[in-house]
Formats: sequence, structure tokens, C-alpha cells
Amino acid sequence: MSINTWIHEFYATNADDVVSKKQAVKHSLKKWKGALKKNLKRHSVSYQDHHIKNAGSDSLVGAFRFDGTTCALCSLYAFNDHSSIHCKKCPLGKLVGQSCGLDAGKEYDRAADDPKPMIKALRKTLKLLKKR
Repeated sequence: MSINTWIHEFYATNADDVVSKKQAVKHSLKKWKGALKKNLKRHSVSYQDHHIKNAGSDSLVGAFRFDGTTCALCSLYAFNDHSSIHCKKCPLGKLVGQSCGLDAGKEYDRAADDPKPMIKALRKTLKLLKKR
């Protein structure tokens, strides 16, 4: 088991390939659930400072980064014209009231070493979308 097996299970589809709002939330939720300790252990990887890397490695070479380039929601909303204004149309951005990456203290920043704040926010987002 390694970072490659982790990617195969939790990030099998690139963020850019997700086309619907609900799919994007589910894609993001799956990725963040992959950073839970039970899943890290199963793949012999670690999660630190928004990176998945092989356990015991100090290097970020070949690490998987949790950022806008691996976020299906960012792909749909933030990268339309590289303006953070589009984050306001993002269902997660609407829930938390701001962009994930621009303002400290919100779920993304609090999830630097523990994915639970993002998992909680994404579950709420998915629940809201299902009500519509």
C-alpha cells in the first residue's frame, strides 16, 4: 500500500472531470474522508499540512496536495476566470460564507492536519443540495 493505492481509492477521478454540483461535493467528500486516520493507516500514508504522503517520508515530492487543483468544486466554480468571486456560487462557499483558501480560520484552514472540519462542512453541503 502507498500513496498510489490511496489515490486509486480516494481520488480515482480528476477534479476537472466532474461536471455537476452534487458530483463535485461527493468527489470532495470522498477525497477528504481519505485523510481520516483509519484510511491513512490502511494505505501506509500520512496526512499533514494538507498533503498525503507515504508514511515516514519527510519529503513532499510525489505528495498529493489538498488544494484548488484537486478540488472538484474549485474546478466548477473558482477557476472559471480565476476570480474568487465565483466561490460565492460554490455550494460549500455559500455554506461557510467565503472562499476556502483566502481567509484563515474557516474549515479548509482548520483541516490542515485533521480532515474532520471539511468532512463536516461537505456533509452539510450535500444534505442541503439533496433538499433541493
